[in-house]
Amino acid sequence: MFGFGISQFMGGHLEVKLGCRIASAIGAALFSGGVILTYFSIASNIWGVALTLGIILGIGNGIGFYPAMASGLKWFPDRRGMTTGCVMAGFGLGAFVFDQIQTAYINPTNLLPNAEGYFTPRNTSDVIACNKLLQTTPIAFLMLGGMYGALQIIGIILIKDPPKQDLETSGVTVQSTDSSSPEIGSRKIMQTTTNDVTVREAVRTRAFYVMLLTFLINNAPMGYISAVFKNYGLTQNMDDQWLARVGAVGSLFNGFGKFAWGFASDKLNYKVCLSIISLSLAVLLLTLQFMTNSVMYGIWIWALNIMFAGTFVVMPSYCVKTFGFTYTPVIYGIVQSGLAVVGVIDAVLTEYIYPLVLYNGMFYILAGFSMLAFLLTLLYTLPDKRCQTVYKLNTIKTVVG
Repeated sequence: MFGFGISQFMGGHLEVKLGCRIASAIGAALFSGGVILTYFSIASNIWGVALTLGIILGIGNGIGFYPAMASGLKWFPDRRGMTTGCVMAGFGLGAFVFDQIQTAYINPTNLLPNAEGYFTPRNTSDVIACNKLLQTTPIAFLMLGGMYGALQIIGIILIKDPPKQDLETSGVTVQSTDSSSPEIGSRKIMQTTTNDVTVREAVRTRAFYVMLLTFLINNAPMGYISAVFKNYGLTQNMDDQWLARVGAVGSLFNGFGKFAWGFASDKLNYKVCLSIISLSLAVLLLTLQFMTNSVMYGIWIWALNIMFAGTFVVMPSYCVKTFGFTYTPVIYGIVQSGLAVVGVIDAVLTEYIYPLVLYNGMFYILAGFSMLAFLLTLLYTLPDKRCQTVYKLNTIKTVVG
């Protein structure tokens, strides 16, 4: 999470300077390379694994994240939310396939960990299973790295920016306030960029800090729940393979959620979308401890995955609506950099707070985060420079002039 967060700004900058294909290639090389290098680092120490599977992979993931989305926004500027949702759905759906592959390859006998989370043999058959698990885990990183790399090469070949002449027109539809001017009303026109907010101007607005803090706070529960939902389920005597399926199906719900929230962000304003997401997260987290039945627990995790998808999807679309497209790659990169702080917050919670309050207390704390995000959402205001009235007047003036 830390590596992913700190590289978001870099990804947006590389996309602007080098284009989506080269930026994506750099990200892909680091991502797959980090997985493959873990085959070697896992035999040394935890710090080596943190470097390859945490920092290198995370930086590659962060660099490659925005270029694909930016390319989609350029191709379909009139459907920003839907485009973002479709592109980001693939980001979540990958786990549906690879979670199953990892579990089936590394732990085919469904060996359960002990109370401390370690795999220890309880009988002769467990000794054989534990030995096999130790042998297959390093090889799994080579296998997964190769599979990731092959898929990324296909994506790099296919991705490209639209032709330059298409970039010069944004396809924004402006409804004229003067019914006597049919030549302007509901007409595709060239979008003026005079009202796009620069990076320096953006960091002076309330909207920027509301979006940054909301993104950070709402993603803290996502990082923590994604990391511990399986371990928590095991403490409730749930089956390991069932929990693996919960995670895999959760990826499907996450992908569906991204598509749905992308559609919603095209129809609803920022406050409505983020209020629904934040309040829903708070309710689900507060009630998660009562889901002791395996099926109900799975349903709650799937619902959380839908809500986790929301913050990720609506932010890019609303960044464009709030600050304009010209500087969004850099501005959104700064907002996404909050994930680096999320990684630190989750680590502190796990290391120092969890031993004091255990899982149920953690769920209450995370629900409090989501309630705070809801309150922050109410403070959102569109920057004066992006006021819709000024936007329409400037655009119509460009057409008339």
